[in-house]
Order: sequence, then C-alpha cells, then structure tokens
Amino acid sequence: WLMMSLWDALRMNMMISYQELVRTFPCYSGAWHLFNYYGADITSIAVDNHGLQTDKLPEYETQLCYVTPAHQYPMGSVLSLERRQSLLTWAQRVGAYILEDDYDAVFTYGENPLPALKAMDYHNRVIYMGTFSKTLGPGTRLGYLICPDELLPAVKNMKALNNNGSQWLLQQFLAELMQNQVFYSHISKLACNYAARLNLLRDGLSVLFPSGKIAGATAGLHLSLRVDRHPDMIARLQQRCLLAGIRFDTLPDIENGSGAAWRRENSDAVMFFGFGGLQIQQIKKVLSVLEQALAQP
Repeated sequence: WLMMSLWDALRMNMMISYQELVRTFPCYSGAWHLFNYYGADITSIAVDNHGLQTDKLPEYETQLCYVTPAHQYPMGSVLSLERRQSLLTWAQRVGAYILEDDYDAVFTYGENPLPALKAMDYHNRVIYMGTFSKTLGPGTRLGYLICPDELLPAVKNMKALNNNGSQWLLQQFLAELMQNQVFYSHISKLACNYAARLNLLRDGLSVLFPSGKIAGATAGLHLSLRVDRHPDMIARLQQRCLLAGIRFDTLPDIENGSGAAWRRENSDAVMFFGFGGLQIQQIKKVLSVLEQALAQP
C-alpha cells in the first residue's frame, strides 16, 4: 500500500500523462507488477557487481527511478559510491525522482555501510522508503517514507484514501521502543545473530560451489549464488533438496519479466538463499543436504 500511495501521489502531483519510469532488472516483483499495472513506460537498466549501471540511464525526461541501492533485490549487489553520485546527478539533469527502497539494509555486515542516497541528496530528488517488516516482523504492517516537501500533501492524501491508517497502538509502542533505545539494542542483537548465520552459509556455499560467485554478503537477509551450470542440472538439484525438506529459489522461480530480460544477457544460473528465518543448525542441514544432492549422479 505504501508504494501504491506514492505512485498515485506522483501521478496526481505531476498532473501529466507521460509516465516514464526507470528500474533495475531483475527487480522486486511487487514493484514490477505495480508499475506495469499503472501503465508506466518502463526502461530497464541492468545491474552488475557494482549495482545499477548508471552509464546506461536514459537521457530524456523521466519521472521516477526505482532502485534498491544498499542490497539490490534480488541479486544482492551494492550500488557503489561513484554510481550513487552519478545517479543523483542524472536525476537532477532529467528531472527524475529516485525511489530508494531500503527494504533490509538495516542489517549490514563487516564493512562500513555507504550513505543512503537520501543522505547524499541536496536537490530533493530522493524518496526514501523503509519498512519494519524485517526488524519487527511482516505482521506489523508498518512502513515509512521520507519525501521531498512538495510531494508530502499528495502522498498524505493518497495514503488516507487507500486505507484508514495503521494501528495507532502499534505505532505508539514502536515510538516508545525507539525513545528508550530498546529498538536499537534489538537491532544490534539481530544483526549479530544474522552475521553468524550469513558467515556459515557463505562459507559453506563457497566450499560446495568453488567456482560460484556469491553476492549480497554485506547486507540484508539473503545471498545470491551465480554458477556456470546448466539450468536442468540446477532444477534436478532443487528437486533433490525439496525431497529432503530444503528449498532454495532460482531466477525463474521469481519470474516477473525483469528476470527474463536479465537472462537474455547472462547465461549463468542464479540461486537464492535466505537465512533470516533459519537457525544455525538449520543452515548446517541445508549445507549437508546440498552436499549430498550434489554428490548424486
């Protein structure tokens, strides 16, 4: 609902019918389907190990650019500092807003995190969007936007029209958690637990797939693994794991059109492993099942 309210607000605020939108591929299915539903004219820009390839951005008037710079979904790459600056310069040049979907980057590991695009934005081109679904649980149904001032009235109006608001009691509870610093202690503990799970999963996958390329190990709650294996072989591996009660997704599993565009330019198979809901022992089981499945002819 948050993204839907924002998109309606943008359309109402700009009062124009030409809806040019840029987004990465592959990308989050929720965003893909929403933008297509509203009939946006979409330009897809590929990602690589450094995130969105800003040198391929279109040089014409654009309304919105949707990105997940801190932990690109689903591939896991991080948008480099140089490309962040390039993206902001481009947005100012073509008159675009940047929708920065910071869905799970509250969890960062090992390295000093790069500043959010919003923190680097001196021309009010960035709309920062976040959620508490990864910190308090999806059932909380709480998210937030940090918008340029000129968009606030339209966003508030569309939010009010789309629903009757979030639960005030839950919002008050969260505010008190933040005020008393309990929320931040909670985040710190979660980050330590997730870091241990991440390290175990990453190291195990590196042993099982020595030639594979792992991305997404600096932030968030999932990894991507690119392997030079035939899709049929990956499908057999997936089925063997499912029989043992273990699931991982591949790019076709989260197909939304943007994945198909990526596969036209890349031959590697891509596997996705989430670890947010798994304990250490469960991750060890995942690695053990994968090892046994790989050993089968």
